[in-house]
This record gives sequence, C-alpha cells and structure tokens, in this order.
Amino acid sequence: MFTLKTTNSAAENYVENEFQDVFLIEKSLKLSSLKLEKTEVSEVKLIDFKQLEMDIEEGRETFCPHPEEYARLFEYLRQTKKVIRGFRLGLSSSKRFR
Repeated sequence: MFTLKTTNSAAENYVENEFQDVFLIEKSLKLSSLKLEKTEVSEVKLIDFKQLEMDIEEGRETFCPHPEEYARLFEYLRQTKKVIRGFRLGLSSSKRFR
C-alpha cells in the first residue's frame, strides 16, 4: 500500500533510519497456519476494524506506535469501502516496540 521513512535520534551519536512497509492482503486463511519469526513477531490475531480503531485511539500499549500508518490504512479502507460489517484485520505485533 505504502512505505514511510522515519528517522529517530536514539542516542547522541546514533540516528536510526527505518522504512515501514504497509501491506493489505485479502486472503482467507487460518492463523494457526502462519509461520512466524519468533524473534520479530509476538502475536498475530484477527480484530474487528471498529475495535482496532477504538484501541488505537485509546492508546492501548499492545500496538506498535505508528499513528501515521494506522491513519493511512484506515483512510484507505474507508475510501475503498472495504470496511464492512464483520470485516476483520489480521495484525502482527513486533516485539521490538513492546
């Protein structure tokens, strides 16, 4: 869908440059069939779109802090009318940001 570049000064002499690639995949599958990289992903789950929006707005700590990515994803889903009753998203959480 899109890529965002971020730059953070993690320490006085250290700058962290990152790219966040955001993908939206429409596929029917069982979460149990996914093979996760245990050092990179702490959780994958299905969540209702409206519940995800509320959780992000409330600042729940279970999500990686990427407000711009969430805003662009939500806008895309609204514009393409992919947000329908019962629509659920598969989410993965990075251990790095926990």
